[in-house]
Amino acid sequence: MYQKRISGFTIIELLVSMIIASIIMSLCWGVISFVQGYKSRIETKAEEITQGARVEYLLSKDFQACEAYKLSTGHLQLISEGREIDYEFGAEVMVRILKGTRDTLGVCMNVSIEENAPGVLRTCLFFGENSHCFQLYQIVSSENQMNNTIETY
Repeated sequence: MYQKRISGFTIIELLVSMIIASIIMSLCWGVISFVQGYKSRIETKAEEITQGARVEYLLSKDFQACEAYKLSTGHLQLISEGREIDYEFGAEVMVRILKGTRDTLGVCMNVSIEENAPGVLRTCLFFGENSHCFQLYQIVSSENQMNNTIETY
């Protein structure tokens, strides 16, 4: 019987090809990890922007419809047509509670609201390293009708 012997050169070729394959696999894994991390950062930023827009929309809508409001540290109470809407601001969370219903919304972000002048609320939303600030204005006309505007900056 004839036995074929494996030469040392063939073994070296095999080892070199295995090393090259492992380097290529490592590079591919690094690219995949980078792409997944980048995608995750983009999704997180998009979620923060969406949450910020939702908070701004709800606050402006509620403030525009309110007849009276009371602002204290960590709490904003809006009263309109017998309805009460409470905004509670805690550590990294905002909760909107519509009294008399089960309509409750919680958002994970820092919210800061302060009154610059009567009828003007300055609101800042903080998420991560980013912030989004806007002002709510309450304008009372001569017929005691309330017109409200919102300004984002």
